[in-house]
Amino acid sequence: MAHASLPTYVTNDSIERSKMLAISMLFAAATQSVVAGYILPVLNFFGGMQNRMAWIKATILFGFIGCAFLFLSVIFVKERVDNTAPPENMLQGVKAAFKNKYWILTLLLNICNNVILIFNLQISVYYLKDVVENPGLMAAFVSVSNLPGVVLMLIVPAVLGKVSKRTIVFGGTILMIISQIAFIFSPSDNVTLLLGTGLLRGIGFGLSMGLAGAMIADCIDYGEWKTGIRVQGVLFSANSVGQKIGQGILTSLFGFFLTIIGYDGLKAVQSAQTIQGINLFFKYVPLIFAIIMAVIVYLFNVEKKLPDIQKELENRKLSSQTKNEA
Repeated sequence: MAHASLPTYVTNDSIERSKMLAISMLFAAATQSVVAGYILPVLNFFGGMQNRMAWIKATILFGFIGCAFLFLSVIFVKERVDNTAPPENMLQGVKAAFKNKYWILTLLLNICNNVILIFNLQISVYYLKDVVENPGLMAAFVSVSNLPGVVLMLIVPAVLGKVSKRTIVFGGTILMIISQIAFIFSPSDNVTLLLGTGLLRGIGFGLSMGLAGAMIADCIDYGEWKTGIRVQGVLFSANSVGQKIGQGILTSLFGFFLTIIGYDGLKAVQSAQTIQGINLFFKYVPLIFAIIMAVIVYLFNVEKKLPDIQKELENRKLSSQTKNEA
């Protein structure tokens, strides 16, 4: 939470904050891809996937590498914003957060983002194995679904300020909806269409996932303007909370669904009813969440209000300073 909220302590400039958060998401996506690519070789080096200690050693290794990069922020990033607000009170911060309608929208958006992410990383295994009958496509499918976000985050910071975050993310959700509809009507055995629609969906998803943090940053000034309380750490917890809720919702929902359709992990081949159930779940549930995301982003219209909000907040601070001096 501290690292996620750090850009809001570096600058009050909405565009600069958004660029910092977008670049942060770029490295997060790139790191996820690197770890996914190297985890098996590292495990094999330490003794193989079946070796319990191999997993512990691999986790410790990646943990030390992660700590090294976090300390770069500790050493080099400076907090430049003149923040006269008192230390955040967690209970007060939570109350203020739920009075902030735009924060609630970002929380819901993060839940949906993480549901889609889990579809790409986990639920796709069942679809590729039991419906497509080609689990070897997993690496390619994950790549086209997630790597576009890395490329896009190289480009997006350059256009922020010229195009609103809301417009970019809304365009991404519409692309997700269109590509998912195309996927629904594609034959399950057509690998080209599977990966092609996955790539388009990955582009749209990359825009939404990459700018989620920047959208949360815009909620901070609005929340201070509305409630008189500036909470940053609590508001940025939306990303972490959304991740946990999104993962929990989809994991439990899919687990119940597998039970209902009679999935048996010990079977080499599932029944026709089970295969059809997995096919429908994988095609239609992401479409529902993509539509929800589009509605959420459409309602997120705080960005155009920020200049006036920030000006009024500055006037409030100046007025408060004048009274204190008097």
